[in-house]
Amino acid sequence: MNALPTSGLTGPESYVLPVAVITLGYTGIYFRNVRSAVIQQLDQDYVLYMRAMGVPMSQLLIYVARNAMQVVVSIFCMSIPIILGGSVVIENVFAWPGMGQLSVKAVLEQDFPMIQAYVLIVSVLFILFNTLADVINMWLNPKLREER
Repeated sequence: MNALPTSGLTGPESYVLPVAVITLGYTGIYFRNVRSAVIQQLDQDYVLYMRAMGVPMSQLLIYVARNAMQVVVSIFCMSIPIILGGSVVIENVFAWPGMGQLSVKAVLEQDFPMIQAYVLIVSVLFILFNTLADVINMWLNPKLREER
């Protein structure tokens, strides 16, 4: 029985192992940074002030989560292009067709225009997701919208 195929794209079950490999590698990074950001926010003066004012804990946690999300958004948006750029390994290990295999083939055959196109695409993804992170962070934190 081939419940979780290790190569090829045969159906929805063929996504389980590659997605698990990609997500497990970043899970620790996300959890560590979320925990650190929340602890840092809980040590801020506004939390002490809100507790002293008698603000319910559920409402306080909304403010803490919103402020802690800025770090998470930045890390998440920057990890997406890294994952897409690193899909070379996943596609070759799990025998998936895609840009990863195409780029490895281009490197082996010294196809410089194809290598340049791959690097350009990954670079554009970094720029786009970095801009997206900035826009989301400006939405989360109104102080970032102020003109100086």
